Amino acid sequence: MITDRLVEKGRLKSEFGFSDDLFYRWRKAMDKVCIKFEKKYNLFIFQKDRLDSHVDNHV
Repeated sequence: MITDRLVEKGRLKSEFGFSDDLFYRWRKAMDKVCIKFEKKYNLFIFQKDRLDSHVDNHV
């Protein structure tokens, strides 16, 4: 699963020309949006995806 995400992330970066830093900041911003959405509606649907994204960033 982690390797699938790494491949997906690499493909996204190459298609849109993101640098590692820009892509990382974009993911962090999306994580913040997800957290706000979860708190507002008391949901946890993004929890697992957010944890996976942090694992990917440290591999």
